[in-house]
Parts: sequence; C-alpha cells; structure tokens
Amino acid sequence: MAKFLFIFTLIGLLYSCESRLDGFSLLNQVKDQIEQKNNVEALALLKKVDKADFGSCGNAYAEGLAQAKLLESMIYRSENNYSKSLKVLDDSFNCSLGADCDTRDSLKVENLLSIYGKSFHSNKFERDTVDYFGNTFKINLKGT
Repeated sequence: MAKFLFIFTLIGLLYSCESRLDGFSLLNQVKDQIEQKNNVEALALLKKVDKADFGSCGNAYAEGLAQAKLLESMIYRSENNYSKSLKVLDDSFNCSLGADCDTRDSLKVENLLSIYGKSFHSNKFERDTVDYFGNTFKINLKGT
C-alpha cells in the first residue's frame, strides 16, 4: 500500500510540474519573436501569458509573470520607448516571487541612462552620495 501511495504521489508531482511547460513555452515563443525583431507579435503573445498554465510547481506562475514583464520591458526598450519600459518594470513584482532582480535593475539603469544621460546620473551620484564613514564618531571607551 505504501508503494502504491508513493508512486501515485510521484506521478501527481510529475504531472503538475509538466503542465507548467505551456506557459514557459509561450514565453520562449515571445523570446523568439523578440530575436526576430517582431515586437508586434511578441506583445500579442505576451497578452496570453496571464491565462497561460504554469502549473502548480512552486512559484512557477509568479516566475512566469515576472519573466513576461521583463520581456515586455525589453520590447519597449528596443523601440526606444524608455518611459514605458520603466513603467512596466515599476508595475511588476519588484523583486519578489521569482523575479530576476539583477536583470530588472539593469534594465532600469539602462533606461534611466538613456532618458537622462550618463553625466546627469554621475553628477547626481556625486552630489547626493553621503560619506557615512568620513564623519564617524570617536568614542573613548577608557574614560580618559
């Protein structure tokens, strides 16, 4: 009986993880369209992602939606629509539930540099950066 229950559980887990391929295969199609510079078709496919089946394996649905937002942002960036690309990134899951935070942050920086220019940001960093270690307090623990 225990063997039957184990096999039944294993088959159920494999089936639930296999069904996630529908959503991720849709994302692969979007990537292919982006590589072929067919942004209209890629955006049309992205509209189907919300209804796609990513299965119930872990946080697959959230991971899929986060990947879709990154792809959408990349599409708008390739069209030089930097503000729309930033809006998509700001409206996404931030850095939770399977989102690729490194890619998201890199896209944000690239978009901001494209909008405002490198000199604007480097001047802002120099002006707004605080040296927290330059003015440290010296505490005399010996009491003298």
